[in-house]
Amino acid sequence: MQNTDINISKILLDFYNYKALSVELISGYDDLNYILECVDLSHNSEHRDKYVLKIVNVNDSKRERLTEAIMDVLRQIPQLQFEIPKPVTCTTGGYVGQIDTSNGVRKVCVLEN
Repeated sequence: MQNTDINISKILLDFYNYKALSVELISGYDDLNYILECVDLSHNSEHRDKYVLKIVNVNDSKRERLTEAIMDVLRQIPQLQFEIPKPVTCTTGGYVGQIDTSNGVRKVCVLEN
């Protein structure tokens, strides 16, 4: 179920300095997942890249640093020669941001394809 009080464009700008060009909700069980096409504003370029934004479910968002740890593990896997999406660093320096919604606090993270 989509949470209408979540502003995807604001999340991308605040946490990643990305401008959303297109946002498409994709199916997920308990998380909200979006396919994105964005421009990275910090690089002064019009180059477009595709990403996945995951907004973690409320229960997992309560588990301190769990999502951050998962994203850190994902960053290490390519060194093992496995091809997987790569977590994008937030403006805060970590991989995971936190937003408040009407359903409670949620964690957000972006993966680069």
